[in-house]
Amino acid sequence: MTEQTVLATDSRPEIGYELLESDPRRLDGISIKRRLRPGHITLAESAKPLPFFGVAPGRQPNSDPVLLTVKVARFIGADRRTLGPIAENCLAEEKTWARAEDLFHSAGEDATYRWVARRFIQGVPMNRLDASTGVELKRLYADYLLAEIAQLHTSGEAHLDIKPSNVIVTPTRTWLIDFESSRDADASTSLPMLTTASFASPEQVLPRPGRRVGPPSDLFSWGLTVVWLFRPDYHPYCEGRFDPVALAALGDAPGGPQKVLDLGCIPDPALREAVRRALAWAPELRPSATELRQQLSEHATAVIPEMPVTVVLDPADFAVAEPWWRTALRYAGPDGPFGDKHVPALVRATAYLGGAVVALFVAVLLLWLIGVVV
Repeated sequence: MTEQTVLATDSRPEIGYELLESDPRRLDGISIKRRLRPGHITLAESAKPLPFFGVAPGRQPNSDPVLLTVKVARFIGADRRTLGPIAENCLAEEKTWARAEDLFHSAGEDATYRWVARRFIQGVPMNRLDASTGVELKRLYADYLLAEIAQLHTSGEAHLDIKPSNVIVTPTRTWLIDFESSRDADASTSLPMLTTASFASPEQVLPRPGRRVGPPSDLFSWGLTVVWLFRPDYHPYCEGRFDPVALAALGDAPGGPQKVLDLGCIPDPALREAVRRALAWAPELRPSATELRQQLSEHATAVIPEMPVTVVLDPADFAVAEPWWRTALRYAGPDGPFGDKHVPALVRATAYLGGAVVALFVAVLLLWLIGVVV
């Protein structure tokens, strides 16, 4: 579980989980409000960064606060200035993805922590969708997710941990989050793969010498995620709940398991066939995300389902107090009223120079007056 906006009946939905006593409360100018992952594991015990919900002052004066997802890792080692390789890679991937999606806010470190902050995505995790979600809407979400995967693969990346809790649903799209296992599509790495076995591909769960893990694994995980939408806790190859022992036994068969998958839980024939192709045991038999999208578009319905109403967080509810000098810096910064976005550089430089000349004149005048009085 990562990012969430809990649907609530009152005027302000609650977000995440209570902070532990050992969790940070403030990181530079960011106020840490809640955890975004359940459980009681501390930052000192976690090998990878943990996500928090944070709030920072708006970059422009008098603007609303900025709601953030902050991935935080704690330094380890005798010098307390070192991160483990998993945490280092996770923060680097988070920053790269946030910049690519124009979600990046800031990154920093202090004596104890290193963090990456990005804009909080207002939406609902796929694993928290209402049970009454209709078939047309589920098909739309499946297509949205496939579009995200196709775009990711086109950029040369593979996510490698696609599952319902890593998909945020909004009225206009789905967002893939938590790129902790992602890597270049053609790269290999010695870092352990942080993936969820029940949504992983056979080549991830049952690695073999010479078998690479890449974009085809994302297609297999997409297929399992779509199956989950219609029948939670069902794995087609295990004919029930995910069973790693049963899956390993299937992998020992020459050429992989020869069985017809039961996908009757998916009522849409075109989507069912797309999922069947994505769930091919051998990665070389799976189509690309772009090919699957084209297949689905050929059978798209003309009916656009009505999107559910989502209760979202209002940034104005999260006023952030800050010292006067931070406010002054924001006014003078690039996003302030005299910043690059509002005033041409030459005009701004001239104004600053004029202000300096006036200040110098006033200082000289005061010195002269003091000399006259004395």
